[in-house]
Amino acid sequence: MLHGRHIAGTVAASMAALLLGACTVTLMAPYDSKTEQMVSALQSSFSAERQALLYSYGTPDCVYSRQTGFYQKAHADIEDLRVHVGVFAKNAQTIEMVGLLDSSLSALEAQHKRREETRQGPEQCMSAQIMEPDFNGLAQSTGAILMLEQAKQRGVPLGGN
Repeated sequence: MLHGRHIAGTVAASMAALLLGACTVTLMAPYDSKTEQMVSALQSSFSAERQALLYSYGTPDCVYSRQTGFYQKAHADIEDLRVHVGVFAKNAQTIEMVGLLDSSLSALEAQHKRREETRQGPEQCMSAQIMEPDFNGLAQSTGAILMLEQAKQRGVPLGGN
């Protein structure tokens, strides 16, 4: 009788394993091509702004008040991205990364504005040395979001909620 119970227990455990093996546990939102496109477009605008600031260094075009259009559009694009990624269940990691991206942009903007308000002449411009850490932060943020989306697309198992 003991042998029969052992076999029945083994069969039941095997059936449970098979049933559980057929279940898919989703720990995060699926890949979304629109998120990838939106983030890529943001990175492209950041790169273009960086180049514009480098080429306009020492001219009136380098100051914050001449660049507010870039900041307004970038903040609006990030808000669109935040709304977009917020509609997906289990997308907390991406939502957090978008928040960090917005913080990086705000840091760049604050520095740019502060230079115009506190400096005179060419010193109002951000040199490459001054702006690189902020632009690197933007690139790291967009890169992290893109890597996460690509991992989702490949089905790489990732933790999340």
